Amino acid sequence: MNNDRSEKWEARYRQADPTQLPWYHEQPTAEMEAELDKLPGEGGSLESVNENLREADPRLPIRPILDVGCGTGADLAYLVESGRTAFGFDISPTALRFASESHPELTGRLFVADALRLPVRDGALAAVFDQGCLHCHHAVERQLYAGEVNRALAPDGVLLLRSRHEQQDADDPQNQWGPYRLSLDDLNEALGEWFELLSADVHYATQHPPHRRRRWLTWWKKRPVTQET
Repeated sequence: MNNDRSEKWEARYRQADPTQLPWYHEQPTAEMEAELDKLPGEGGSLESVNENLREADPRLPIRPILDVGCGTGADLAYLVESGRTAFGFDISPTALRFASESHPELTGRLFVADALRLPVRDGALAAVFDQGCLHCHHAVERQLYAGEVNRALAPDGVLLLRSRHEQQDADDPQNQWGPYRLSLDDLNEALGEWFELLSADVHYATQHPPHRRRRWLTWWKKRPVTQET
């Protein structure tokens, strides 16, 4: 795990009430719930979550959903309450403690991990959901992220990604808020080797002020492995 990234996010969560952080939300918006409902995956026991971590047999029939960079846990809680087999990774232990206290149903489903080194077996996941992790990494790290997500997904796996739009803060003269602004070209540069873009829509995070609302909401499908002859 990268200690600099871990310390950075720990500092953010420790310096303020997590409910006052810019990305905090009590529950997904109705629009995001509709997208989460499209994620593949099955219901299953808590044991099936733990079985799909590094020590598990990757041939297990139930493949869970990973919420990578799950933060305070609202989206993961929605998936679990909907009966999905899902778990969450975040680089900040403080964020995960808050998530566990706020959402008791997440007990045993939260793990400290770096998105660039996912402690998951190859091909173990049905889907990965990313509400705002990729756009916190620079270009080289974004490609490392893509390789790790590709490795962890099953052959028919998908990635649901929400990322900061390149024009999100165009009307903000300070332009000092948040992570990297990414265009579709930036996303394709990071993900295109491993994933096919299925759809791209502009999403508005209505819980934020107007100049902070614009996001890309994209669906990606893992590319099939080509056999060398």
